[in-house]
Amino acid sequence: MILHLLIDSKFTDYAIDQFEAAAPGNNHFVVFIPNENYKCIHIKQNHKIDLVPNNSPEFDKLIDNLHINKAIITHGLFLDQQENVILKTPLHVKKAWVFWGAEFYNRLEYERKYLGNHSRRIYELHLFKQRIKSYLSLLFFKEKYKFSYQVNKETFALIDYCLTDISEDYEIVKNKLNCKFESVWYNYYSIEHTIGNLKNEMVSSNNIFIGNSSTITNNHLEIFNILKDFNIKNRKIIVPLNYGDMYYRKIILKKGIKDFGDTFSPILELLQLEDYNKLLLTSSIFIMNHYRPQAMGNIITALWLGGRVYLSKKNVLYNYFKRLGCNIYSIEDNLKPGNKESLEKLHFDEVMHNREILTKEYGNENVMSKVEDLVKVLLS
Repeated sequence: MILHLLIDSKFTDYAIDQFEAAAPGNNHFVVFIPNENYKCIHIKQNHKIDLVPNNSPEFDKLIDNLHINKAIITHGLFLDQQENVILKTPLHVKKAWVFWGAEFYNRLEYERKYLGNHSRRIYELHLFKQRIKSYLSLLFFKEKYKFSYQVNKETFALIDYCLTDISEDYEIVKNKLNCKFESVWYNYYSIEHTIGNLKNEMVSSNNIFIGNSSTITNNHLEIFNILKDFNIKNRKIIVPLNYGDMYYRKIILKKGIKDFGDTFSPILELLQLEDYNKLLLTSSIFIMNHYRPQAMGNIITALWLGGRVYLSKKNVLYNYFKRLGCNIYSIEDNLKPGNKESLEKLHFDEVMHNREILTKEYGNENVMSKVEDLVKVLLS
């Protein structure tokens, strides 16, 4: 039996479908919830999961029965419940961790390293304000201001397998955390799931799409400073700011309007997928200035649709897609006013080349073959 430690997320249904197809009847899907009254928002297959509230008899029972499992997969590693299970799992039970990214890159000791100079100053100021809040809360209300939960580094050393589709990611995490876990390929969804009904679509206009959210790791300010030197005519600069950090959104809104005026077109409301896809199709240039892996779904979709995608060379995803052979471009080397092709659409043969590579790597047949290989490793 494989015990899955999950949270209420859009990935859970994908995991259920994949592992039940690869190992039917050999999976136990547990979703940790804050309290017994919590209703799942993202999960549709509620009949296939067991809900386990914090500090509950259900959690105690889960701990008592850990020894009956052949393996445990923690999907992400964000919660103290997930960490407690890892800490209390017997040695004979294999432990695997699906690396989501934030468990490592959002740690306070690493987070600022993935920010540009302008973005880092905003981050430092915000962090300073948070610490003042923490001090005042403790001083006047005897309550500690809570930062996001972070797993102890020592816990990662207990894990046997790191599950990711990006080997460059694995190498960084393994070295930084000083762990000996092995890497096994895994991804939640195929290219068919990622692009959905966009399979036969292609970008049809020339707008510029920047980032994927209102989070500081997008490094928007650094990109705005680059684009100010371009002669942007008859284009919209589309910037998704409809989820993320509100304090940061206000800063980007003010700066975007100041630098680009009516050309600046922020997304402020949550959109239906169909409406979001329409905006993607109006954009031929996609700029993702993250210095760490992020926005993978957006990048793959943009490549499939024929967008000219720019990533920072500081981001291991740039090396990853280059290694696969994709037509992808670096912000540092290619996004320059002197480069006549900087804001031009990709040629048709370049688009088809990218699609061929993405189908080979993320096609459903290959993804499910890799899931079956993973199951064999865990149940052997």
